[in-house]
This record gives sequence, C-alpha cells and structure tokens, in this order.
Amino acid sequence: MSFCRQKKTATYPSGPFTARTERTGGGLLPHVDRQHAVTSNSEIAATARTEWGTNSVQAQELLEMRMQELQQRLEFERTLRKKAEEEKEKEVTKIKQVFDDQMNKARDSEAKKSKVEEEKLRLSKLLEEAERFQKEVLTKLRQEVEGRLEAEGLVEKKQTQIVTLKKEAAQLKSKLANEKAVKNKLVKVCQELDESVKPLKEKNLQLLLRLQRDTNVMRALRKELNENKEKVNELSRLSSLMQDNAKRETVTRIEAQEDSCAYQLELDALRDRHEQLINKMERMQTALREKSNDIDTKNREVLHLRDQVMKLMLSLEREGGGDSQAEGDENARKLAEQVVQLHQMLREKEEQRAEAMHENLRKKEYLDALKDEISALLSRWIKSNKSLAKSSPRPGARPELADLKDEFEHRMAERIDKKMGRRGSFILLNDTFFANWALDR
Repeated sequence: MSFCRQKKTATYPSGPFTARTERTGGGLLPHVDRQHAVTSNSEIAATARTEWGTNSVQAQELLEMRMQELQQRLEFERTLRKKAEEEKEKEVTKIKQVFDDQMNKARDSEAKKSKVEEEKLRLSKLLEEAERFQKEVLTKLRQEVEGRLEAEGLVEKKQTQIVTLKKEAAQLKSKLANEKAVKNKLVKVCQELDESVKPLKEKNLQLLLRLQRDTNVMRALRKELNENKEKVNELSRLSSLMQDNAKRETVTRIEAQEDSCAYQLELDALRDRHEQLINKMERMQTALREKSNDIDTKNREVLHLRDQVMKLMLSLEREGGGDSQAEGDENARKLAEQVVQLHQMLREKEEQRAEAMHENLRKKEYLDALKDEISALLSRWIKSNKSLAKSSPRPGARPELADLKDEFEHRMAERIDKKMGRRGSFILLNDTFFANWALDR
C-alpha cells in the first residue's frame, strides 16, 4: 500500500478546527505559534480527545438517522418486490390454466371427430341406397319407354326423353363423385390435424417443465442474494465493533494494513458476486421471454389449422344440399360455431395476457425510478461527508494511521465515482479507525 505524505486538511462535525501538520525529524508535530510553544504535548492531547469525543457522538447520531431512513426505503422496496413476485406467480398459474383449457378442448375435438366419422358412415349408407334406388328407377323407366314405344310408335320423342334422363343421371353421378372427394379431403385434414397437434402438445409440456426449472433457479438466486445482504449487514456490525475496540485499544501499523486489505478484498468479492447474480437473473428473464414467445407461435399455428378446418366445413355447407343430408349439415354448422367460439376465447386470453405484461413493465419502470432516487440521495450523503472531512486532523495522531486513512479515503472516493449507477456507499473515517458500509442492490 502506498501512503500519501501530503499536507492534508479535514473538517469534523464540531466545526472549523484547522491546524497544519508537516513532517519533522521526530514525527508529525502541530505547526503552532511560538508564543504557545510552552504548553506541553499532554495538555494538547487531552483537549483534542475531549473535542473528538463530542464530535464523534454527533456524527454517530447523524449516521444512525440516515441509516433509519435507508432501512425504511429498503423495506418499501422489499414490499414492492414481493408484490411483483406474486404477480409473476399469478401469470404462471394463468398460463397453466390456458394450457389445461386447450387440452380439454383438444379432447372435445377428438370426441367430435368420432361423431363426424359416424356421420360419414351414415352418409355412405345413404349414398348406396340412393344409387340402388336410381338403378331401379332407370330400369322401370326403360321398361315403360319400351312399352310406350311399341304401343304408340313415338320413338323419336322417347329417345329425346332418354337423352335428358341420361344427362340427369350423369349430373347425379358427378355430384356423388364431388361429395366423395370432399369426404376424402376431410379425412386427410383430420389426420393432418392429429399429426400436427401431437408434437405441439409435447412441446408445450417440455416448455412447462423448463419454466418450472427456471423458477426454481430464480428462487435459488434470490436466496443467494439474501445471504449476501446478510453478509453485508454482518460486515457493518463488525465495522461498528471495530470502532468500539479501536477506542479502547492501540492498533499498530501492520495490523491496520492487514485488516483494511482483507476487509476491502472481502467487499470486492461480495460486490463481484452480487453483479454476477444480477447478470444471471437478467439472462434468465430473457430466456423466459423467449420461451413465452415460442409458446405464442405454437398457439398461432394451432389457430391457423383450426381456421383451415372451419373454411373446409363452410365449403361443405355451400356444396352440400338435399333433404337427405339435413342432419349432417346441422352437425357441421354446430361444429363450425364451436370452433369460432373457441377462436374468440383464445383471442380474449391473449389480450388479457398482453395487458398483464404491460402492467408488469409499468411496475418495473416505477422500481427503477425509485432505485435511481435512492442512489441520488446516497451520492449527496457521500459528498456532504467528503466536505465535512476536510478540516485539520487531531494533533496527536500517529503518522502510520493517518497515512492509511488518507490512502483508503482516496481509493474509496475513486471507486464511488466510477460505480455510482445503482449502488451507494458511505464512509465514516477516524484517525485511529475506519469503516465502510456498502449497500449493494
């Protein structure tokens, strides 16, 4: 550690107490007037100790008041964080409920598919009966035509009638072929839906499992953060104990250097660990956002497939016609209406989810503003302490502890100026002891 051997002035809470110290042969001696040189060093030390006791009591009271204000602000911030965590848990439960609803709706769609297959069988039977009836009608017509031609001799007129009947039969056959093609298309679409829904279900289950794992990791990270805060509080308590012990005992230069270095290294390690945990939490939040976006894309694909099914059902309604297919058409219309209702419900759920995300963003912005306000207050407090700490030191201070104090104050001031974004630290220094409270968030 390099020690500063410069002339230093500092102010203490009692008021303006100025005296210059300079290096002499025997050590640091106060630079006083010649007419006051008669007074002994013991009297000077006694007066300085009495003045320092009153000043340290006032500084301790001021510091306790500031600590109470900061504790109140920290409690308010903790309540806000708890509310945000509760809202996140509510969002996760909502997502699970939406997934359960989708699974139930998929089961209902499977039941409806079985009903559609039964209707297909019934329609195929009806088509077979219609073909048989058509053959019987054609045979009867042929017999009647032949009998009338032989009886009346109107061959040409009956031939024209036969041509028209053949055309009608061809039209009926074309309609039957179109209906069969539509049925085959429906069967293919149902098979494609089954094949596309299965991987989506598996992916949704995997995403839910990943969400649960990520929430567990987040809880572990929060526990580590709380443990780090407890360690910081213990360090502050240890610093206060060091102050009390330093008033009672005399500390040598080597012990003061070792304690200060170890204390500063431990604080640096805690700050680095805290920054790593914050970066890890941010990475986890981005991963959660990406997973939620994947779920949204999969849901959109399912909705697109359902829209295609609805279009096919509507085309069936347009093409189909006849008294024999009335019941099948009613079932198809009901199914289409249920698909439309399901589509509307999914859109409403997505709108609710978007509103909840907007509310969470607004709360996060409020928390960031509050953190910036706390950091500004801490910076003001540090600047006021720096301005108070620029009057003369005690006349009887030892040179090694004074140099150690100057070096520590200079390095901590540089560190605070560099890292004053969302964290603060305030310093209380003395000639024989020093302490550093660091409130890292």
